[in-house]
Amino acid sequence: MKLFSDHYINQLHKLHHFKKSFGTAGKYKGLKSWFEKHQPKSCLDYGCGKGNLLFNLKEEYTYCNFSGYDPGIDAFKELPTQQFESLICTDVLEHIEPKYINNVLQHIESLYTKTAFLIIDTVPARKFLADGRNAHLILADQEWWTKKITEEMSATKIIKNVFNEKKKKIVMELEK
Repeated sequence: MKLFSDHYINQLHKLHHFKKSFGTAGKYKGLKSWFEKHQPKSCLDYGCGKGNLLFNLKEEYTYCNFSGYDPGIDAFKELPTQQFESLICTDVLEHIEPKYINNVLQHIESLYTKTAFLIIDTVPARKFLADGRNAHLILADQEWWTKKITEEMSATKIIKNVFNEKKKKIVMELEK
């Protein structure tokens, strides 16, 4: 199952290298309460960027075994093959090439066994790829994302689906 093109990975490498702030988010509202509610024993940060959030979570939730995956960062480019109890995917899905979004959603679903936490941005990014495209390749509203996730992740139920008007982001909690 193909998740991205070689051209796009090249674009991600350039963006991560030249924009030091790209892929560095370290905290997300709502994630702490989600962790405390579910207390997962294992968690994958899917699209972890440079790993700041991953490292912060490892420090705070020492009982959980964390892993990261990001094809644009050499340290995290190995595709996970095992399943995790939980998965987080924050500010990632809008960066996926449109022709691969179905594959990526199916891949995400295959990697977790209990619960997932997603944050999806719905407006253009402030950063651009080296080829001139906006870094957010999919600009879609909450209705579109809800339908897409429901269609492509058939073993998953959306438990929470909230639109943060101020930040223009969708926050979703999923369960199997």
